[in-house]
Amino acid sequence: MGKPSIFSNQYRSEMRKRRNRIILTIIAVIIVVVVGIIVISNNWTKNNSDVKNISQGSSNKNQNTAVNKDASKIDEKQNSDKKQEEKSEKIFTVNIADGKVLNIKYDDSSNVKKITNIQNQDSDIDFNINPSGTFAVAYEKSKQSLTLINANGTSSDITNTSYTSSNGKVFTKDSILAQKNNYIWQQLPKFIDDENIAYISQLPWLNKANKYIWKYNIKDKTNTNTNITGENIQINNIVNGKGLEVIVDNITGYLKGDGSLSN
Repeated sequence: MGKPSIFSNQYRSEMRKRRNRIILTIIAVIIVVVVGIIVISNNWTKNNSDVKNISQGSSNKNQNTAVNKDASKIDEKQNSDKKQEEKSEKIFTVNIADGKVLNIKYDDSSNVKKITNIQNQDSDIDFNINPSGTFAVAYEKSKQSLTLINANGTSSDITNTSYTSSNGKVFTKDSILAQKNNYIWQQLPKFIDDENIAYISQLPWLNKANKYIWKYNIKDKTNTNTNITGENIQINNIVNGKGLEVIVDNITGYLKGDGSLSN
């Protein structure tokens, strides 16, 4: 369409229409461009989101797989450890005084039986295990009796049942305890080493408050007074390289298998 003549009566009207058409065209072009940009932007965002979700899903799947594998390995290790423990740690039972039964845990994984623990629910019974695990001693407090337990499953009563004085008179444990309820005949046994057990006693005196450290030798089956004495004696545990820690009237020393005491 040609441009209307400025001399035409319709000139102003035609120019107004023409200007309006141009504006509408420009607006339409802008709208198309804006819509196109929005559509392209949405498509790009969606594609990126899909890729991210796929990547994240793959990553989560890999992580879940790794976690499941780790959990499976942990379960396998725990089951293996449990089976190994069940295989190596076993139990045998021994009878002590008054028909009481103790469950003795031992380990034979190295083809050598070693006592590892004693299942004991009786507060009247204490126990101690020697350094190599070959023996344990169970102590019944109310009876002041000792039972020696061997890792091979056997046991024997090693209670010192009598004492012979220097003049040859024999005193029995049962008769003395019947007369003196608080008398310490044999108390708190602890291993000095693999073959010797220390314990506290008021022997050789019956009417003195002093206490002595005695020791029992497993091989010789003998009870010997070390002549280590005091009003208060405490027997603790073995200290490597030193011996069995004992505290006599607040002085700490270390007892050896031969009965000697060092600082």
